[in-house]
Amino acid sequence: ENPLSDDLYYRLAKVFLDFKKFNEAKKFISQAIEIDPSKIEYRTFYAEILYELDGTDTAIGYLRKLEEEFPQNPYLHGEIAIYYFKSGQIKDFEQTKVDLEKMAYPRTNLSRYLIRVSNLSNNTNDVIKYTEELLINEPGDLEARMNLAKIFYDQEKYTDALKHFGEVKKLLDSYPKLLYYIARIYLKTGEVEKAYEYAQKEVSLNPSLEDGYVLLGEIYILQSKWVEADREYKRAQSVNKYSFDAYMGLAYLHFKKGQLSESLSLYKQAQTLNPNNPEVYRQLGDVYRLLGLSVDAIESYRVFLSHVPDSSQRPQIESYINALK
Repeated sequence: ENPLSDDLYYRLAKVFLDFKKFNEAKKFISQAIEIDPSKIEYRTFYAEILYELDGTDTAIGYLRKLEEEFPQNPYLHGEIAIYYFKSGQIKDFEQTKVDLEKMAYPRTNLSRYLIRVSNLSNNTNDVIKYTEELLINEPGDLEARMNLAKIFYDQEKYTDALKHFGEVKKLLDSYPKLLYYIARIYLKTGEVEKAYEYAQKEVSLNPSLEDGYVLLGEIYILQSKWVEADREYKRAQSVNKYSFDAYMGLAYLHFKKGQLSESLSLYKQAQTLNPNNPEVYRQLGDVYRLLGLSVDAIESYRVFLSHVPDSSQRPQIESYINALK
């Protein structure tokens, strides 16, 4: 390749940054900027190195000076907002976000940055708002549409989620985990046969991913088909031996069969894989309670409630705790 290629220097700088060799990264990105100072991504990358070497104020100061060269640029303004957020300057972050909205710039580019900064502040309503705005102008942006559908899925707004998953399916039905999410919605809304159909399709399209097998395992448990459920969870483990969901599924399978000791062992393995998942503590609480291990059950239930204080299961769990005392 051309040894003077600015793109080559940029890529080298990114490699050095990945390895936290900041001075080397700074050297190569400076060479890229010298060749083509008009590429704003080089300049914002330089700011990223300044942030690592000298802190937030230096990075923001550098980007503010760039506004003279790149006026009313949402890419640049969005980067400044991100550094404000990183440094805890929330008032400045919010003001920069307001300024972004006022910029006379192609709306799709602006929407993307507003989505990004809204994600930083966990402002889901704004993420939805700006993603819907983006999709009006770019309906074929599958990544944005999938992200929007997942938000609705997490909010249990399944009709809205299914609408957007359906739009993705029209354009690319092999999109990763698309059929998995559709199957999940059908399972959650009680349409088990449709859930089974889409879970099978997910497995056929993505046999090297665990998700479809886990979902089939759940469906078989609902149908009290223990052997088939066990088979699917073990297929998930053959794809990913550290699959948290497979361990949870197998643990629940043994729980349903009344095999509490085996269930407890599997839940503990799941806990080791993902100690921050609240559901594993709720399930452990149930197993300990049925095994007569009151102290362990109370502790597990309390950990669950500390993670999910507004859980709809709280009254039931608190009644268990009171009965176990």
